[in-house]
Amino acid sequence: MIQEMAYVVFEDLMTTNLIVHPGDVSLKIHREDCGRYKARKPDATTVKWSDLFGTLAEAEEFARATGKTWAKAKCCLRRS
Repeated sequence: MIQEMAYVVFEDLMTTNLIVHPGDVSLKIHREDCGRYKARKPDATTVKWSDLFGTLAEAEEFARATGKTWAKAKCCLRRS
């Protein structure tokens, strides 16, 4: 049986008010197997991770509903 990938939304609380360049975003969507998500510190006060979403569409809907700028993370979802 193939396991579906889960997704999570990351917010950097330190830079949320510093969005000044095109492409700057408040939120980034990561895959649950992303190294940045795996290495997260649960007690961090400068970042916030959402609960896991079962599909990418659900994570995108959550990010969109915040009204903040968002993108798919380069490290695990965007191909160069």
